[in-house]
Amino acid sequence: PTEESLTNAIIKITRSGARTVCVVEGHGEPDLEDKESARGYALFKQALENETYTVKPLLLATVDTVPADCSMVAIAGPTRPFLAQELPLLDAYLKGGGRMLFLLPPQKAEEFAAFLKPYGVTLGDDVVVDQVVRLFQGPALGLAPLVETYDANHEITKALKGRTLFPMTRSVTATETPGVKATELVKTSTSSWAETDLVGLFQKQQAQLDPVD
Repeated sequence: PTEESLTNAIIKITRSGARTVCVVEGHGEPDLEDKESARGYALFKQALENETYTVKPLLLATVDTVPADCSMVAIAGPTRPFLAQELPLLDAYLKGGGRMLFLLPPQKAEEFAAFLKPYGVTLGDDVVVDQVVRLFQGPALGLAPLVETYDANHEITKALKGRTLFPMTRSVTATETPGVKATELVKTSTSSWAETDLVGLFQKQQAQLDPVD
């Protein structure tokens, strides 16, 4: 036995109640069982199961409502648009007190920009760039920002002390919205910016800070 396996065993026998993470599929999301490719989410699934969650896929197009046993719904890395009838199901789930995790890559899932607006979340049509020259790396395009600034008061981030990488991410901004409390948990460095020229970035591999960024 390892320290991790012993800790997980203690968690499993002391935590009461079943908790299920429903991961939405059907829009080109990474496979929950894929252990081989870089896009596979098998380790994501395993990490949640180690924390006593049950993880199961959810095909929204085949249901009339989000299942009641979903403790959380995860939308992780979709590459194709959601159907018009799927979004009201998610909206009803949230308004009923549901919890959701959104992992939305740049240039994808644009229908969620309008969907998340009433919840105090603004998605940027951009990619975060930080071209700080790092030791041993030299100059780079800067599409994997290194972060060490966290909200010190929020339960999710107050214990974080190390650095984290956020490769190929878009900007997400908390906006003032009546009846909603939105918190920005993580910030990139003062040398970073949100690059809006995505054609120049992806086709020409060029990024520079302009007035529109």
